[in-house]
Amino acid sequence: SISYYIGYLDDTERVVEMYSEKIFEFTQRLAKRYRTSNPFELADALGITVNYKPFTDLKGMYYIVERCAFITLSETLDEAMERVVLFHEIGHHLLHRH
Repeated sequence: SISYYIGYLDDTERVVEMYSEKIFEFTQRLAKRYRTSNPFELADALGITVNYKPFTDLKGMYYIVERCAFITLSETLDEAMERVVLFHEIGHHLLHRH
């Protein structure tokens, strides 16, 4: 029903707002700890190797090989999107590693 859909949208907005604040706080602590907000400097400080590939369907990916972390970015990204994707992939490294 339409009321269910509207309720769902309201819940989604609250969840996005809640997580946006948590993500912002997390990134602020990260920038303070590593004394940089540059994603390339951050990747280096975290021991992540960044490289490039001519992806057609991906903007970037994070992976581990023999306990070494890598982020591969698409060669076709502009500078602004490259930073966004790199931050996103660093998030995988920080939040999902066990």
